[in-house]
Amino acid sequence: MTDIKTTPFHFDEKFLPESVGVEDKEFLVELYALYLEQASTVVESMIGCAVEHDFEDLRQLSHKIKSSSRSVGAKALGDLLEGIEHAARDQTHDELPAYLKELQQLAEDTFEKIEQHINVLKSF
Repeated sequence: MTDIKTTPFHFDEKFLPESVGVEDKEFLVELYALYLEQASTVVESMIGCAVEHDFEDLRQLSHKIKSSSRSVGAKALGDLLEGIEHAARDQTHDELPAYLKELQQLAEDTFEKIEQHINVLKSF
């Protein structure tokens, strides 16, 4: 599990443009916005799956956005999603409540930082 208190950053704004070799700000804004739309919906669904003890859907949903989180520069969130994916697959119920509590806060913080970055990109 990640520790959001010691994670130096939740979002690396340089990761996506460097990894895809794109500096087009409008295109980057579109990618970030698409990620935020999808990821926020998936995180909400994950919380619902946890309440319903639907571990298979929880596993699938965490897998669904794990890589895209890392791809946009949200490595800590991607790592946490990987932990949730493994815990749901193995049905290690003891770990899931802590992971899901951290997920809510880390996702909120990460999404906020991405939103701020989108606003910076739009200001140019």
